[in-house]
Amino acid sequence: MKNQIVALQNQIKLIRDNLNTLELRQAKYGLDIPISLINEVKELRTESQKKEQELHHLLQIQPEIHELYSKLDIILEEEDYEKAVNLCDQIAKLYPGYRDVLEKRMLAQSKLDEKKQQEKDEQEITIAVESIANLIKDDAILESRIELISLLRSHPYNEMLVALAQKVDLNLLSQQHFAGRDNLLTKIKSYIPACLRGQGSVLLVTGEPGAGKTYLVSEFVRQVQAEYSNIIATFGACSPYGDASEAYEPFREALNFLVGTTRLAWDEDYMSSLENFIRVFRCSHLTREAIIEQGPGLIDTFISSNDLGQGVEVDQSTTGQTGLFHQFTSVIEQVTKDTPLIFVLDDFQWANLSSIHLFSYLARNARTLPLLLIVIYRNTDLAIVQSDKQHPFLHILSELKRRYGDIEISISSSTTDTDSFVKDYIDAIYTPHKFHSQFVHTIAKRTRDNALFISELLQYLNDNGSIYPDETGNWVCPKLIDIDSLPARIEAVIEERISRLEDNLSDILISASVEGEEFTAQVLSSIQKVEERQILKHLTQSLSRRYRLIEEQGARIFGKRRLYFFRFRHILFQQYIYNSLTDVEKEIIHQDVGLCLEELCSSNLEEVSHLLVRHFREAHMLDKVVKYSAMAAQRMAKSFAYHEAISFYNQILEATSRLELDPYDTNGEMELDEVKAKALQGRGDILLQLEKLKEAIHDYEQALTLDVLPRVELLKQIGRAKEFMGFWNEAFGYYQECIESYRTSKNELGVIEINIRLGAISKQMGDWDKALGFLFQALEQARKMENEYWEARTACNIGMVYYRKQNWDSSLSYYKKDLDISRKLNDLVGIERSLANTGEVYLEIGNINKAIESMLEAIEINKKLGGEPSPVTHRNVGVSCLRLNDIEQAERHLQISLDAALKQDWMQEASWTLYEIGKLQIEKGNIQTAKDSLVKSIEYAEKINDRWRLSYSIFALAQIAKKEEKTQEAISTLEKAHTLASEVGDSNLLGQITESLNSLQSKSQERNE
Repeated sequence: MKNQIVALQNQIKLIRDNLNTLELRQAKYGLDIPISLINEVKELRTESQKKEQELHHLLQIQPEIHELYSKLDIILEEEDYEKAVNLCDQIAKLYPGYRDVLEKRMLAQSKLDEKKQQEKDEQEITIAVESIANLIKDDAILESRIELISLLRSHPYNEMLVALAQKVDLNLLSQQHFAGRDNLLTKIKSYIPACLRGQGSVLLVTGEPGAGKTYLVSEFVRQVQAEYSNIIATFGACSPYGDASEAYEPFREALNFLVGTTRLAWDEDYMSSLENFIRVFRCSHLTREAIIEQGPGLIDTFISSNDLGQGVEVDQSTTGQTGLFHQFTSVIEQVTKDTPLIFVLDDFQWANLSSIHLFSYLARNARTLPLLLIVIYRNTDLAIVQSDKQHPFLHILSELKRRYGDIEISISSSTTDTDSFVKDYIDAIYTPHKFHSQFVHTIAKRTRDNALFISELLQYLNDNGSIYPDETGNWVCPKLIDIDSLPARIEAVIEERISRLEDNLSDILISASVEGEEFTAQVLSSIQKVEERQILKHLTQSLSRRYRLIEEQGARIFGKRRLYFFRFRHILFQQYIYNSLTDVEKEIIHQDVGLCLEELCSSNLEEVSHLLVRHFREAHMLDKVVKYSAMAAQRMAKSFAYHEAISFYNQILEATSRLELDPYDTNGEMELDEVKAKALQGRGDILLQLEKLKEAIHDYEQALTLDVLPRVELLKQIGRAKEFMGFWNEAFGYYQECIESYRTSKNELGVIEINIRLGAISKQMGDWDKALGFLFQALEQARKMENEYWEARTACNIGMVYYRKQNWDSSLSYYKKDLDISRKLNDLVGIERSLANTGEVYLEIGNINKAIESMLEAIEINKKLGGEPSPVTHRNVGVSCLRLNDIEQAERHLQISLDAALKQDWMQEASWTLYEIGKLQIEKGNIQTAKDSLVKSIEYAEKINDRWRLSYSIFALAQIAKKEEKTQEAISTLEKAHTLASEVGDSNLLGQITESLNSLQSKSQERNE
């Protein structure tokens, strides 16, 4: 018996080894998997399962193992995981490779590790509580600030810590002083009552660098939370690197804050006071639930699945960028059901396009939510025109002001009594004092209401002994200050402050400025070759507390490393130091920072890939620029941050171009042509999704000339672009070449896909029989492979051809086949598609109520998918309502269709819906309105060179001219439509145009005679 068991174990091991090899091969093929390989893998899996069942049966009837196995189950039930692990090891020694026992051991070990971690956490929590208690007792909060903050951040959701934090005297922890700007605060506060009633708004806070924008909003949050017990605040800031920064950067930070995973969980110098931290803690579990239920596509895109708890599944089915935005908004909507939310976006002048697009989407939905969306930005930066292009944020500002009214708060000397502001500031910070009013006026005149300049200038006067506390404790200025003796700009004050630093501190700040506004102690430790503890001491004690140039940001885990983060107290400090360096100095330090980050984050390089690109680009390490740009581009594309992905692909192409000129910049491991070709293909794929079809084709053709990537895939993409542009014959030629290649390589799935595309093109060209020939080939192949997904898609396309042929019974039959399979597979996208298509057939056969019922169900499915309203389905509902003479509902759905198409930048559907709106207006007798809609339809169709839709809209204009008895204009317009319909091969439309032309030409001839 034992020999039989050993033999079975050896057989299973051999099968598993073979299966692993085959599965690796299978993974490399992607969609091009040979059918023989699929069958071989399937057979081996079946054989493996059979052998394992046989082994399991043999082992269970062994008396010794049966006894041990029964004991193991009891121990697991008792949750004695350490004993369970030892017992599993004992069984494994007797019978190595017993899979069931290995799985139980993995479970037991996991539970054991979890239990040990919990015990460790509880021990750390006890120490943390005692430490906080001692800090409070000793009244040493300010001196030990970083220790207190780090302790709280280490365990942001522990009940004991939060309970203790609530008992802390907040006045001890907050040393912020707010001066002046009461009128601005009052204006911001005026938005709160409406927000509490569920009527949200957007607020724009602008001003020059250092004006105190963030300071103002921070104070607003603090005061509002002192007045209202149920308001929470979250925030996120943009970095100054534009498209090279993290996609949706401020929104990621804001969402992570609401879940409690951000390192900024408590920071009195910014928006998140201890009070806000406690409030966020109380509703954090609701935010996590909202993400899991309403925003599964955000998991591992905006927030790590590890931060949401065990068992969280990652959803990769999000329907594009719009679906992602819908899910983000749904999560915010769910959060605000329980508590009003102040959502702050800082430094938005640096926002990349992905962040601007998400902000625009959220802003459109804010009005119906208890949400105050505050955007802080420098208006002077927005006014700068680069490459003859306006800042993209400017495009949506006018729409915001139209929608929400007077929403801009500008911080400038023109909106503030400067002397009064400076006096309030001095009264708050330098108290008590005996400063003369002339002193206040001098400071106000020099600083022009810039809050940072005021603060730094007073510190400058303090440092050089011009102001000081006298023997009675009052601050005094014994000598009259001459305004000309004061630094004229804040940069001069910063220079003075930094020049007083010891050399070692100055060197640390230089390296920090190169890393960025935010930097890490470990990177500085490596670059400066100073022990980490010593660096932390310099950062926390000297640069933070003594010189107040930087602020602590807490810790973050990367792999197994705990990194300590800091940031410059203001971006102007970082920019001044960085700009004072020579190009050579910058290059060397960027190289050091990049290499250090690469090593520190080696287990999670993708997350910092965008940072590595910046540092290695500035260091001219082009091979690494290529490597991490590719990584960053793929990461951005997964997040549907298409413009940022294109930016990184452009960096690849630029770097490879330079590498060809300077081969000494690379280690020789890269095949430049392959790298360039992949970058071109990647950029082309994104341009294709953005409907920038000519640009996409150009990239694919450039990739083809390099002759290193599979030719068939590039040809297929060119075919798709040509198809979208309406160049049916050209697309047909590309697809024909693809299908021959797929047949040669025996890629059955490829053959199915291209047959479907060929069928779709033949349908568009009006050759119904040819279309059906291709599609039935695809259907037969899909059934042969038992691939129900492709069977459903093919059935859908066959239904479309029969729809065009007006064979309603056959069309309905195949649409229902698509629906049945999609329901079986629980493919919501397929269900929505088939319901919408079925509705179209019912519309054509006159069963309007059935049509509306089917399409409304499709609309509900679309909502479940988290997508924007479907322009196609709403258009057809509109047409159906028109058939029932329900003009109001028809116009409503057509408007929804148009709005959705324009919001999604879907020019094809916008053009088609405007065509339907034009027809509706003709029916209503609104001829001018109809013309306007059709002209707009033509404009959109011409924009994307969609000659098929163009031909229909021009034909409709001709019909209007015919109604108005403008015979020559109608004939001329019909001739244009005829030319276009001939080019696209739409025989049905050609017949209608020819009939109209013959009729008009006949009448014209009769008149002439």
